[in-house]
Amino acid sequence: MKASLYHIQINVHDAKRSLPFYKRLFAYLGYKIIDESSGHIGVSNGTTDFWIIETEKAHKEKEYHRKGTGLNHIAFRVSSKQDVDTFVKEFLKKEKTKILYDTPRDYPEYKKGYYAVFFEDPDRVKIEVAFVPSEIYIGLIIEESLEDPRILNDFKKLDVEITKDRKPEDRWHIYTVEASQKNIEKLSKGIKLKLWFAHFWRENELLVVFPNKIFTLERSNENNWKEAIDYGLAQGIPRKQLNFKSN
Repeated sequence: MKASLYHIQINVHDAKRSLPFYKRLFAYLGYKIIDESSGHIGVSNGTTDFWIIETEKAHKEKEYHRKGTGLNHIAFRVSSKQDVDTFVKEFLKKEKTKILYDTPRDYPEYKKGYYAVFFEDPDRVKIEVAFVPSEIYIGLIIEESLEDPRILNDFKKLDVEITKDRKPEDRWHIYTVEASQKNIEKLSKGIKLKLWFAHFWRENELLVVFPNKIFTLERSNENNWKEAIDYGLAQGIPRKQLNFKSN
């Protein structure tokens, strides 16, 4: 059986104080209200729902502490470090929300590239907004570039495009795939010599893979692509093919 997170309920001590905070927070993070009253809101991003509900009077004397048994914190994942910094500037500072642990900052003890900010809701429930680098690359592989096409079995295939050349022998089968670093290193040893390459990307990282050689570049900085382009030209690859498309 495979499952995914459907919803989370957070009880708040004072709806008048907490609901406006959460409405603004969830709106900023792209959630839409699906239900609300004076004592609760329900929001969804189409994948996970949150329900923020005022605590019943019979239980309001019990104080929450995140170091105790139960919920410690909630983390929202964003797409870049810049997104974290923008969230701090555009939301937390405007809200005058208490920021914890001298964040945002890197957390290499969690994972290389992990970058996060921590803060509190009105009841001191801890919330995190984090950028966590993916371990998976997306890439393009041309089947005709491979010494042994069976290497494609090592990759999760997302799409395939066949070029429209009139002669069947001139057509390329271009696969969009998911790949790990290990997959990519193995592929570098299986590309035909001369005239061929593959490339992969994740976040701002771009890998250009030639036979037995891999260049690590920045997707957003085409000025640092020159070495890889010059290397490809020296292998006889036409300049127009060395555009490293990564949309």
